[in-house]
Amino acid sequence: MAASKDKFSSLKLQIVNQKICQLILGCLFKNNTCTTSDQDEPKETRFAEEALQRTLFMGCLGQLIGDYFLKIELSEVLVLKQLGFGEKCLSIENLHQEDMSRCIKALRNVDRADAKEIAEIVGGKTVDFNINDSTAWALMMEPLRNLKIIFVLQRYSPEFPDEVLTFYGKEIENITIPIDDLYDFTRLCVNALVRASGQPCEW
Repeated sequence: MAASKDKFSSLKLQIVNQKICQLILGCLFKNNTCTTSDQDEPKETRFAEEALQRTLFMGCLGQLIGDYFLKIELSEVLVLKQLGFGEKCLSIENLHQEDMSRCIKALRNVDRADAKEIAEIVGGKTVDFNINDSTAWALMMEPLRNLKIIFVLQRYSPEFPDEVLTFYGKEIENITIPIDDLYDFTRLCVNALVRASGQPCEW
């Protein structure tokens, strides 16, 4: 029920965004949406309004492109073991791998369309991030500013087990966060993904 409510809210938000873009487009192309007394306005005023409308439209378009077509390269990310040192880091890395091996049972059947819905529910977004031909989808969450956590489903079956890989945007180097706190944030995000998927997972 909660997942359905979240999906409904997400749908309403998409409709609102679509209406806003339609309004901007209407203004840009001088449809009846925003024109009431254009003929009575001075030419300079109309030119200024049209320039503002174009600016708003390009800003809206840029935001949509940034949201839905965000591309991330492998050179722009790090893995957990690169963000700590010593036995403590190794221990946390092992715990993280155990968590990911459990969550694959819930996420292995999630396709790209489902991943987008799940991302909207948990406040994340799907991104263009391909490791190789086995990459099914990539989803990014940002629980803190400059803490971008990227989850990637790799489908290797039936030859090998599927797996969910975790990466971190290099912006993380701009903040100070202990490796154990980073693990906690990651685990909470994974838990949110699993719950949003509606599939069982044994933690």
